[in-house]
Amino acid sequence: MHKSTLLILAHLLAASGAIAQTQWEKVKEELVFDQPPFSACHASTIVETRPGELLLSYFAGSQEGKADVGIWITSIDQQGTSAPREVADGVVSDTLRYPAWNPVLFKVREGRLFLFYKVG
Repeated sequence: MHKSTLLILAHLLAASGAIAQTQWEKVKEELVFDQPPFSACHASTIVETRPGELLLSYFAGSQEGKADVGIWITSIDQQGTSAPREVADGVVSDTLRYPAWNPVLFKVREGRLFLFYKVG
């Protein structure tokens, strides 16, 4: 998709009052994990899967751009926070692995959940 098309799409989405939220309320603030199985992570995305249940995704590994960087998820619900779990690793073969990064979680109105990310 061309950059100008993306820019126009972004402006249309931002201008639409039907899908834009006008007020935000802080729900919770807490440390998600204190001893993760990776050295670094960032570019997090979050979605409410059901009322009171959240799913977080982020890319993590030894260092951004390294082959061991993958897409991880963590869920938060009434029972607590799940352990981080890698869900995409960029493995092509036994000898080739690319980093996976920049995850985006997206839930459609019907409830289906999508995870988009980049590999390479």
